[in-house]
Amino acid sequence: STSFATRARGREHSTGARDADIPEPVSLAGGALTILAALLGHLPLSLQGRLGRVLGRLALRLAPRRRRIAERNIALCFPDLDAKARQRLLERNFETTGMAVLESATAWTRDARTLAGRLDVIGAHHLQAALAAPGGVLLLGCHLVSLELCGALLGQLADVDAVQRRGGDGALDRLRRRGRSRHYGQLVDRDDVRTLLRRLRAGRCVWYAFDQDPGPGRG
Repeated sequence: STSFATRARGREHSTGARDADIPEPVSLAGGALTILAALLGHLPLSLQGRLGRVLGRLALRLAPRRRRIAERNIALCFPDLDAKARQRLLERNFETTGMAVLESATAWTRDARTLAGRLDVIGAHHLQAALAAPGGVLLLGCHLVSLELCGALLGQLADVDAVQRRGGDGALDRLRRRGRSRHYGQLVDRDDVRTLLRRLRAGRCVWYAFDQDPGPGRG
């Protein structure tokens, strides 16, 4: 296990303005979503796991388009698996995705230090060595289901910026931005390459997930 350091630092978006300076619209839906996320995020992790698996199994039945996409991806990636093995992998994928929903609530609303001793961080010495060397650090990752929880833990290990998709102005997008801002130094819009390069030149560590296709003419 890796020890968790306490950090209190101002959070910024790619505009350079701190969270405290950015007014967030308040709505009934936003308030209700924030309360729900806080309640779910503070459940015991074992209970979150059970509820998440149930949520994933429901999604498997209620989201046919997503199910078809997952089935096709599994068939392409694992052609040697038989039908029974593919079905089990499909079910496990939806179950872990359901668990990730509750883990995201934990990451956005809960103090990550409360998770110390319950989760292991493997290979943190590689990050510390890179941070000790001159220059910036581009930390490459991908969109795994544990993305948000890992981000919360990463913010306890180092002062890290993160590249993200801007999103909209809905209640969920605002909750996600506020939640991530608790753990990252600056949130950089993925289309704002100049800010990304400036942060690296300034010696910052920037986390970037490169595994999603941004669309024609944007990647």
